[in-house]
Amino acid sequence: MARAFWTTNPPHCADKRSLFTRQGAANRTSTRHANRLRRLLRYPVEFGSKLVPKSHPERIEAPDVFAFYDVPQNFRIQYLSSPPFRGGRTLFSWLVVWFARKHRIELIFTRYLRSAMLCARLGYDVIYDMHSPVKSKGANLSALARTGRLRLMVTNTELMRQNIIGHKLPGLDPDIVFPVPTGRNGLRSAPSPRHLAKHTQGLNIGFVGKLQVQKGMALVAELANRMPNHDFHILGGDPKQIAEWKAKMPGAHVHFHGYVPQSDVGRYLAAIDVCLLPNTPHHENPDGVLYSSPMKALDYMAHGKAILASDMIEIREIVGNGEAAMLLPHDDPAAWVAAIESLTAEKIDHLGKAAAAHLEAEHTMRARYAKILAKAGF
Repeated sequence: MARAFWTTNPPHCADKRSLFTRQGAANRTSTRHANRLRRLLRYPVEFGSKLVPKSHPERIEAPDVFAFYDVPQNFRIQYLSSPPFRGGRTLFSWLVVWFARKHRIELIFTRYLRSAMLCARLGYDVIYDMHSPVKSKGANLSALARTGRLRLMVTNTELMRQNIIGHKLPGLDPDIVFPVPTGRNGLRSAPSPRHLAKHTQGLNIGFVGKLQVQKGMALVAELANRMPNHDFHILGGDPKQIAEWKAKMPGAHVHFHGYVPQSDVGRYLAAIDVCLLPNTPHHENPDGVLYSSPMKALDYMAHGKAILASDMIEIREIVGNGEAAMLLPHDDPAAWVAAIESLTAEKIDHLGKAAAAHLEAEHTMRARYAKILAKAGF
C-alpha cells in the first residue's frame, strides 16, 4: 500500500518554533480545528498516516495532544514551520515536499490547496480534502486538476460535491469529486458517568457544541423554556455566550457547564439520557448544507445516545433516514417537545443501540478512509 500522510493549512500567525517540535514538548492546536484534528487522530495507523497540523491564534496549550483529545498514540505528529513573513506559506509547502521526499511518501492527503498544487506539480499523487464552497478558489482548483496528479477531491457532503461540479471547473472530472461524510471510531471503553446536578425528576437532556443559532441554540432555549420538567445540560461556550443564553433560558433546570475538554466529554454523555442535534440553517447560508459536518452526531452515536436531530440533508448523510436518530423539523419546537415526551426507557435504549450500530457499520475512520483510498485507486 502506498505510504501517505495528511497535511493541513499552515498558521495565520507567527510560528517561531523549529522545523519539528521535540516529542513531549508542548504542542499547540487550533480550538477552531480541534474536532477535525481529533477525527484525523482516530485514523487507523495501519494506513501509515502521518500528520502535519497547523497552529493558529485561537490555540490552546496541550502538553499531550493525544491525551487531550482522548485518542490512541498510534502515530507521530510532526510540526512544520510557517514563518509570518511574505512567502511563509510557500515555504511551508516546500517543507511538505521535503518531508515527503525524506520519507518516500507516495500519496499526499491535504486540505491546504497551495501544498496540494505544489506537490502535484512535482509529481506526487494528491487527494484534496475540500471543506468549503469554491468561491475564489476556482482557478487554483482547475490548475490542480490539470496537473493530472489529483486522484480525488473529497467533500464531506453530497451538496458540497454538487456545488463544486456546478462550477464546471476546466480540467476537473466530476467523477473524482467524491462525497464521504466525516467519521470517528467507537469507544475503546465506556467512560464512568459524571455526577450532574439534578433539578427535576425528568430526563437529562444534553447539547454539546458551540452556542450558536445555526447550531440550534435558539431551539434549545425554546425547548428548555417549554419543558421545565426535564434537566437540560449544555456543554460549550465562553462566559459571554453563556451569560447571553442564560438570560434567554433562566430556569434552575438548565445547567451550563461551559467548555469541557474532549477527554472529559464522554463522562458527561454517559450521564445524559437524550442528546440534541438541533442544527438550524444560518441566515448567511439559508440552505445550511455546504459547510455543515455535524461531528457531534458521531460523538453521540459513539456513546450510544438517543439522538433527536434536525431533519437536514447533511445530518441524514450521517444518521441515515431515521436509523440512528429521530429526525424532526428544525422550525417546529412543538414536534420536538412531543418527541421528547414520547420517550420511554425502552425507546431511549433502542435509539442508543441503533445509533452505535450505525456508526460501526457506516462511519468509522477505517471505513471512511477505506472508501477514499479505494475510490482513488490505492
